[in-house]
Amino acid sequence: MIMHGDKRSHMPNTSRHLVASLVLATLLLLAVQVAEVFGASPGETSIVHDAPPSTSTFPVQLVLDDDSSEGVFGFAGGTARSFLWFNRFPDPGVAFDLEEIWVLFPVGMDVPMDGVIQLAVYLDPDADPGNGANLLATYTETIQVKDGTTFSKYSLPAPLRIDGPGELLIGVINRFFTLGDPPPTQPAAYDVNAGQGRSYFALWSGEVPDPPELTNTLVIDVMDGAVLSNFMIRGFGTQASFADLSISKTDGVTTAMRGVDALTYTIIATNNGPDDDPAVTLTDTFPAELLNCSFAAVASGGATGATVSGSGNLSELLSMPSGSTVTYTVTCDIAATASGTLSNTASISGSVTDPDPANNTATDDDTVIVIPPETDLTISISDSPDPVYPGAELNYSITVSNLGPSASTGSTIVDVLPTGVTFKSSSNCSEAAGTVTCMLGPLAVSASAMVSFVVTVNAGQYDAISNTASITANEVDPVPGNNTATAVTDIIPPPPIPALSAWGLLLLMMLMLAGFALTIRRGRN
Repeated sequence: MIMHGDKRSHMPNTSRHLVASLVLATLLLLAVQVAEVFGASPGETSIVHDAPPSTSTFPVQLVLDDDSSEGVFGFAGGTARSFLWFNRFPDPGVAFDLEEIWVLFPVGMDVPMDGVIQLAVYLDPDADPGNGANLLATYTETIQVKDGTTFSKYSLPAPLRIDGPGELLIGVINRFFTLGDPPPTQPAAYDVNAGQGRSYFALWSGEVPDPPELTNTLVIDVMDGAVLSNFMIRGFGTQASFADLSISKTDGVTTAMRGVDALTYTIIATNNGPDDDPAVTLTDTFPAELLNCSFAAVASGGATGATVSGSGNLSELLSMPSGSTVTYTVTCDIAATASGTLSNTASISGSVTDPDPANNTATDDDTVIVIPPETDLTISISDSPDPVYPGAELNYSITVSNLGPSASTGSTIVDVLPTGVTFKSSSNCSEAAGTVTCMLGPLAVSASAMVSFVVTVNAGQYDAISNTASITANEVDPVPGNNTATAVTDIIPPPPIPALSAWGLLLLMMLMLAGFALTIRRGRN
């Protein structure tokens, strides 16, 4: 479990040491009256069997002792208590991962096998534990060995990154002990031959709290106040790797037309080093306004793991040596409903420390151009019968077709009837004052619609009839030249009157005169 704490304001060092001195004096007085209260018990030198591991395994080695233990330390008698004992390790000057903690427990001294302990790790920015320190992590463990010569070795569940600045404090709390519950214990083994001035203990008013925050209000004192020594606590780790990952993204434009343009993004992931990163995550979740996204990848510099080609969002796990790159080319269509700013972000993250995370995301913004939809509507008109007799019915059929590029949401046919005809009927058009209007609904690209109406040719209409219809769309029509159509209907003329020659006219006149004379004669009789 990882805990975090903050450095707090602290009492002056003189006050802190005064408190510590008073506590020590009180403890020594109790030692005379009862039993050994505060114990630093010298003993025979125990040569440690566990030399530190090789630097090839753990290049970072935090060791203050000289492979020998000369005594034990603790609290006993009526004031026996749990406490924190810890070593103050110098800042190694580089970030590293703490991976193991070793603790030597003395033989005997009422230290129980499998007793519960708590390891605590702190960072001390000002190198003065008396001012408190920041708690980084705690680990609950048990005592593995208590022979005074073999370390209990604890592998951390996950490497603990220490990146300073400040000194590292590694300590132990004897959680197996309860305040006032004998027998007395002296669980901390110490070494008097090396590292003096770097081992401390801390006391709380009661049991050590969990988490064991280290503040300036506690009694914190150097072990040298009791005996010149250091505790048998060690730490081991590996130097942290660093890989400056970066990502860039651009489509080379700042504006794009929705429903028309396609965008081509170039995304470049780079490991600027200085170290390799075996597990780099690259992601790009495309916004809903981008459709039909497909991509291709090209790796260089030894990078592996890139999907050569694919579609949809990017979600890649790459291995990227220092200096390597992976370039993605992504092509997407813009939805016809897109609007505003089209924003697309790619990101990259690694498994080692990135010294410059500010370049781990890249965003490309494009302003979406909204163009009015266009529908190229064309119209045609036919008549029947043609020719037609005066006084007869004449049928008109009008066809409208959508040549695209967009669907039509609606359109209107208008036909101003010519002189010589009278509107009679229609099932899908209306007429007012000699103007026929037909309302059309939505019309998909390449679709057609037809309307018709009937007129009567006026009697006495002997000239040809020319009738023109026009179509107007709700959308912009890019080709207005095909928005009108005309039908010309011929009229069948009446039969001609027979013509007489001059002799015929003379004969007709003689017959008429003869008839007239006969009529007069009959009247006299």
